[in-house]
Amino acid sequence: SAASTNKSALFINHSALKSAKKNDSENSLNRSIAEWSVLDLDLTSNKINFNGISVYNKDSKNILEIFNEIQHQKNELQNVVPVSAKGFYSFTYNDFKNVSANLKKFKKDSLVLNDNELLNFTKEAGVIYLKENIAIAFNTTDAQLASESLPASEHILTEYRGISIYSSSEQSYLKFLESLISSEGIKMYAFLDNFLVFTKNQSDLELIISNYQNNTIYSKQESFIDLQTNLAESSSLLLVSTPKLKLDRENDWLAFQIQQDYSKYLSTDYNYSAIQFVKSEGFAHVHGSIGKNGTSVNNNIQ
Repeated sequence: SAASTNKSALFINHSALKSAKKNDSENSLNRSIAEWSVLDLDLTSNKINFNGISVYNKDSKNILEIFNEIQHQKNELQNVVPVSAKGFYSFTYNDFKNVSANLKKFKKDSLVLNDNELLNFTKEAGVIYLKENIAIAFNTTDAQLASESLPASEHILTEYRGISIYSSSEQSYLKFLESLISSEGIKMYAFLDNFLVFTKNQSDLELIISNYQNNTIYSKQESFIDLQTNLAESSSLLLVSTPKLKLDRENDWLAFQIQQDYSKYLSTDYNYSAIQFVKSEGFAHVHGSIGKNGTSVNNNIQ
């Protein structure tokens, strides 16, 4: 069972937490990841690992509902997250058309996803939390097709370290991600191999480019490698954060709701946390790890 008699167990009633929250519009996603979760906890002096399940009611407006009948893919966005970032989250899919159809249950709009839309050439999307702003990142299935799908009006602003930086004036394709990702203020983008990264300003994009080329990214750090030992390689939704992300209340709700629903019950004194959801029929497997302060594991991610 999810709650093993050999380990400590934690039950979280997300619906009860939700009832205390206000200002949810009829056209928005429920701020709860699920109805409830049950987790097995494995506690050591420097880490808390947890595994379990999250369950939701059918046709509820829970975040997990977005991933119904969507095959999860390998999480790879950590390969473009600079070590100075406060955290990131990513979600994966085998066909964005299915994600778009599920999102329509929660949004009232008339957007039609055409076959040549950018998002049809991606398999992972997410947000990187930089020191001051956010970046939106995609893992493309074919960088060339993704590039050809972008509006012809986009032009090269400049080059940095051999990478072309493009203007991004027409962004209707990003509106399909509303409720999961806000694209407000996004002005430019660049391709880094199969990754496509959008930012609000040039300095943020140059930061991501330089860290990517220098391999000073989350996936190359000892702390992240250690953190991954309790995670599955593929997942529907992955959130990795540091305390700096938790303290910044201006970031969007998705990362914070998941962060607070889990991490605050498990530890208030930590260097990093990772929470992962692997969607199945009617529920999701949950895997996570929290590294406490005092461990040397997280010295590189700040």
